[in-house]
Amino acid sequence: MSHTISYKHVAICFSCDALKNALPDSSFYVDRFILLELHGDNNLTTINPYSRREVGSRHWMTEAIGDRYDIVRNAIRLSVFCEGGDLRFYGQRDTSLESYIRRVRNALKKPVSASK
Repeated sequence: MSHTISYKHVAICFSCDALKNALPDSSFYVDRFILLELHGDNNLTTINPYSRREVGSRHWMTEAIGDRYDIVRNAIRLSVFCEGGDLRFYGQRDTSLESYIRRVRNALKKPVSASK
């Protein structure tokens, strides 16, 4: 049975001060985030352009946009797929709901800054 493999998460932070400067007519009171996830299906492969070896196909996808609460809320919704075995971490046989949510929260603790 096929399943999705989650490799890593990255959170990009847009500080509320930077957003206020960029969009003065808008009101921002908290930092905003974009959560990206590197994932792929276990039964799809592609050729690595550098090593010319067959590797598992993977791509980055935007999982959530919003403040911290919006991101965690979306992670809770997505973690349901771990319960049925449809979503797993790379190298693990089973992934629990709690570990998926923990990984997203850890990504939010160490975000990448969107500023120059």
